[in-house]
Amino acid sequence: MKQVVLSKETEILLETFLASTGQSDASKVVDDLVRNHLEDVLLEKAWTDSDLSRLGDYESYDWGDINPENVGKPISYIAGQGFIVHE
Repeated sequence: MKQVVLSKETEILLETFLASTGQSDASKVVDDLVRNHLEDVLLEKAWTDSDLSRLGDYESYDWGDINPENVGKPISYIAGQGFIVHE
C-alpha cells in the first residue's frame, strides 16, 4: 500500500487535535477517521446505487390508523453531503 503524506495544514490540525484531546497515537486517530469516513461513503453509495425498479412488485405496508407522512422528521439527499434530517 502506498504511504500517505499529509499536507502541512492537515498535520497542524492533527497535532492540535491530539494536544486538545490528550491522545498520543496519531496513526490510530487517522485510521479511525478514515475508516469511519470510508464506511459512511460506501453506505451512502450503496443507498444511491440501489435498484428500486422492482419496488412495485411488493404489497404496500399497512400503516393502520397512522399517517406515514406525519411520522418522523423529513429528510433530503444532498450530493456530496448525504442524507440531511430536517429539524
